[in-house]
Amino acid sequence: MDERDTEASLPFDWESFLAAHAETLRASRVPPLIFMSVDHWEDFLSHGYLDAIEDPDDFTVDELDEPAYAALRDLVTAYFDAGARFFVPVALRSDDYLALSKRYVAPRQVE
Repeated sequence: MDERDTEASLPFDWESFLAAHAETLRASRVPPLIFMSVDHWEDFLSHGYLDAIEDPDDFTVDELDEPAYAALRDLVTAYFDAGARFFVPVALRSDDYLALSKRYVAPRQVE
């Protein structure tokens, strides 16, 4: 079973999250289809494009310029800061998702 969040399991309201981060969302230039639901959002974060959901525009994260990408990175950080269950958001560049992994995943204890 997939352990990622669904809207029902988030520790916050998805629509309220979007409203609170509306400026960053607009700055990211990510199409509205991706924010239609947590499933869409997490599918996008997992691949850098919508994989399990049909996207007539075939949008990919590679289409973002630097300011839009920075806004997306801030939005992803806010999502996990708000309490969403962490998973590696491979839509982000490796140095960014590694930084988030270090922040949200406890280091392994070596015996």
